[in-house]
Amino acid sequence: KLKKIAILGTMLTSFSPERQAYGVAGLDMLKQRQFKKLPNKYKELIQYIKKRNSEIMTCSGCLSGLANTIYDEKK
Repeated sequence: KLKKIAILGTMLTSFSPERQAYGVAGLDMLKQRQFKKLPNKYKELIQYIKKRNSEIMTCSGCLSGLANTIYDEKK
């Protein structure tokens, strides 16, 4: 189980914003399931990635290739 968390953590430092988003999603799922051993460095990266709110390529059926932000802007 810890190995899978390390894989998700590695995704947070990927060059690809899409891969980073998958890492955030996976670690957020663990957080929702009360997983309490998430390292602080992962929490900091997640916060940074969400705040940055990069545009990523998403697929919406036949409208593939649209660039969208995926995190709500909190202002």
